[in-house]
Amino acid sequence: MSTTLKPLNKNKNNTKKKHQGKKRKIETNDGPSKKKITKKNVYKYLEETLTELLQNSEQYICGDALCQILETLNLDKDNPEKICSRNYFEAQKDLHAPFRKRLFDWIIQIHDKLNLRRETLFLSVNLFDRYLSKKQVKRENLQLLGSACLFIASKYHDVQCMSATMIVNLADGAFDYGDLMNMEEDLINILDFQITVPTSLSFLQFFLLLLRSHPKIKKIEYASFYFLESLLFNVDTLGIPPKEIASSAFYSALIVFNISWDPLYNTICGLTKEDIYSTYFYHVCKCIRSSSSCTIRNKYNNNKYGKIAQYIDSTKIKSKFNTKNK
Repeated sequence: MSTTLKPLNKNKNNTKKKHQGKKRKIETNDGPSKKKITKKNVYKYLEETLTELLQNSEQYICGDALCQILETLNLDKDNPEKICSRNYFEAQKDLHAPFRKRLFDWIIQIHDKLNLRRETLFLSVNLFDRYLSKKQVKRENLQLLGSACLFIASKYHDVQCMSATMIVNLADGAFDYGDLMNMEEDLINILDFQITVPTSLSFLQFFLLLLRSHPKIKKIEYASFYFLESLLFNVDTLGIPPKEIASSAFYSALIVFNISWDPLYNTICGLTKEDIYSTYFYHVCKCIRSSSSCTIRNKYNNNKYGKIAQYIDSTKIKSKFNTKNK
């Protein structure tokens, strides 16, 4: 399933903007004089907080829609039509879990080499897992399915999306143009055109906005994405609601940079730090230590991502986590 990726000559001007918005102290439920945050008003409160934090960040401006977006994501996070089955590989007669890992090792390399949007990768994984939850696929068609998922996700998210011809060439003769078109049509029909879905990345991006003014925000983002992708490609996390996976990656990044867990996060994430530690943190430590995530580790060892994988050591993270929960 390996392929030789053609180098792209793309020059991007990465400009950094200073955010000069006024700092706002986030109020929590601690103390009788502070504003009480409940499940009913948490999204409106978060919208007000983020609107002030991001008032000079043009890329995040969305008017009065932010609260509605957050509420919609939360409502859809447990929708069985938008997340995959927990153990769908048990129903697949010709596929095994390691096939998924080998396929996405290839897709991750393509995605990173072509500088596609991060959302594209997460949507393609969602489409792939949901399709396999509903239909039998032979192993010789697995690369075709993964390519079709990446093709659809790229058209959905990327301004300069991948072309069908490009994908066929990258597959190096594994399938032709007609095969890709047929698979795309079948995938859309099987999923009943449900392409707009809440992914773990959607939730994590909103969580990270609360740390927008932190001096190490870029490293925190890289660490969060590294944890999130490691969890995403671990078959043990299949079927876990995306918000819970995002919360685990978010808290793991906070631990790496010694950032305290604000009580407000309990309501926003829907989990306490004790919940994450007892239920999900094991998967984080297992993923970043496992050789199964070497492709992701190599990706985040690059200067492009601040070599964050080298900075993170799973043993030290677990030690910090235990210290925080004593």
